Amino acid sequence: MEIVRPATQAMRRAATRERIVRAGSDLFETRGYDETSIRDISAAAGVAARTVYLHFESKAAILLAYFDDWIDDFVAAICAGPPGEDVDAAVARAYAVLDAEGKVDNRTFDEMGGPHPIIELFASSNLDIPGHVLQSWVRAQDVLTEHFAGTERAGHGSVVPRTKAAAIFATWMVVLLSYRDERSGAGSHAGPLHEIAFAALRQFGSGLNPRDARGAGDHP
Repeated sequence: MEIVRPATQAMRRAATRERIVRAGSDLFETRGYDETSIRDISAAAGVAARTVYLHFESKAAILLAYFDDWIDDFVAAICAGPPGEDVDAAVARAYAVLDAEGKVDNRTFDEMGGPHPIIELFASSNLDIPGHVLQSWVRAQDVLTEHFAGTERAGHGSVVPRTKAAAIFATWMVVLLSYRDERSGAGSHAGPLHEIAFAALRQFGSGLNPRDARGAGDHP
């Protein structure tokens, strides 16, 4: 009789969870959130439907788990950067890390069959999903602010670390709203989503580096 050690069991559970989240995300993007069922996800992940429910209470929980995993990886990649790194360089480097891991979408608007559910549901009347997303971003901004404050010569009371963190969230919002504009016919963006993000960061960037934007308490 095989004895399953706790560490091995935890690794298997984590691997199963990852397969479910990945399968759900892929189906949400290609088929649509409303058109995807738990049975569809279980079949794509190669597990029983009851196994899915052991990990997640609902389809929305799978979607939000994917988002939380993504934002955790994104923030960790930014925080792995060198001291004093400009915010646009930090985001570009983090993007490259996630791109190498297959966690970013390089398609243009025309190549995307439909909006990712996070984008589609963010402005929905049901506030559970956008509320969770905003809470996740608030936590992420706290982590990013602490990172930027600890790796720069920004003095006590400086708004630069918090502003850098807020700019990263604002950039994400630019991408989300640009996608909404494009879907409604109000936009004219031809490039991949990350190009929109980098363009937004360049607009923000001139006032987001300690040498350019010094508040009370900043070193000269």
